Amino acid sequence: MRLLRKAAAAILPLMFVCALYAPTALALTPTEVSIPDAALNRALHNWLGIYDYAEPILNTQLANITGKLDLSGWDIVDITGLEHLEAVERLDLSRNKITSIPDAFCQMLARSSLKHLDLSDNELTRIPDAMAASRLHTLDLSLNGMYSVPAGVTGIESLRKLNMSGNKLTRLSSALASMPALTELNVEANRLTALPSAFKKLSIDTLYINYNFLDLTDAADNQKMIDAMPTDSVHYEDQLRPLTGLTVSHPDVGVAVFTWDASEDIDFGGGVVARVARTSVLLGDDYIGEAKAGETTFTREGLTPGKEYEFNLSWDYRISGTPYSDRYTKCYIECVTTPGESPDPTATPIPSPTPLPTDTPAPTATPAPETPAPTAPAVTAAPTGEPVPTALSDATSKPASGASAPQFPTTIILLLIAVVVLLLIAVGIVLTHLVGRR
Repeated sequence: MRLLRKAAAAILPLMFVCALYAPTALALTPTEVSIPDAALNRALHNWLGIYDYAEPILNTQLANITGKLDLSGWDIVDITGLEHLEAVERLDLSRNKITSIPDAFCQMLARSSLKHLDLSDNELTRIPDAMAASRLHTLDLSLNGMYSVPAGVTGIESLRKLNMSGNKLTRLSSALASMPALTELNVEANRLTALPSAFKKLSIDTLYINYNFLDLTDAADNQKMIDAMPTDSVHYEDQLRPLTGLTVSHPDVGVAVFTWDASEDIDFGGGVVARVARTSVLLGDDYIGEAKAGETTFTREGLTPGKEYEFNLSWDYRISGTPYSDRYTKCYIECVTTPGESPDPTATPIPSPTPLPTDTPAPTATPAPETPAPTAPAVTAAPTGEPVPTALSDATSKPASGASAPQFPTTIILLLIAVVVLLLIAVGIVLTHLVGRR
């Protein structure tokens, strides 16, 4: 009698668990995953140990990947197909050419086990609002092309560490100060000239804001803002200088000549040096040319007399000894001028930039991308030829190199699970009946 009761007590909970999860397992019917991006297709085949790139990848294969999935450095543009990941905890998509995040991927983030996402060194300019529903703990968006902090990021309530260094941020969202779980924020090497007043209440462990254009003199409020922060550690002392001494003259009809001060290197110590590599010039949002390092003038011809023009000029820094050394870090100075009907050689000074009000919403329109001058490609550790995923030190589900991952028929496995569940239910019914009779 006691033996039967113990057996029933042990088996009934097992039956309940199996009955609960069996429908989910049975509902996951193996289907071929659509992967439009050829680079992503190769990367996933390599990770799964399937070296015939024409062989289809099934949704069940992606759903069974656990631990860390490293897809960095494959020149991936489109990540469609990764929405079938369910059990991955760390996903590395850095050093690719990703331009957008599909909504289906954001939906996966909201239901999956993914906690750490690395999207650094891509070509992202925006993040969908749907990402706010994710359960991420760390998010790396450094070295992309975003002009503002997306609402899809500030809305992630579970987010602890956010890296948006090396972007094109001209202002910070006040919502950053209200993120409940945030402990670390990195916005180094952007275009910031001021901090939002909400940052007086920014209570996190660490804030990195070096290599921006914050005015830390007594005449500005930035230093007072930083001193008032309850944040434990603020790294802010190393700031860049915007272009100074800008003037414009019109020595001939339809001609504008810009002049400015000579730039100087900024040595921050520890091997970190900021040098002006060029002075870039925009007409509106369009890149129209540059002055080489050391030059202090730029001439634009072919202007219409009486028409107002908006130019933007910037010292473009390369900061050696940092992750941003291969990118330009800049801050544009606006210059509005109207060429006259007759020559005017008088140089008109352009006032220093006024910090943008950082508590107001950022413009919805995204400035057109600038066309940078050709530069040498960044040197990476990836070998030439077909890229190979980086070796990992932590345990993952990746098969051993050169060995194909065992491919068991998923349908047979699901049928076996169903049979086991039915047997357990039958045994439970018999045991319960016997107990009742005794």
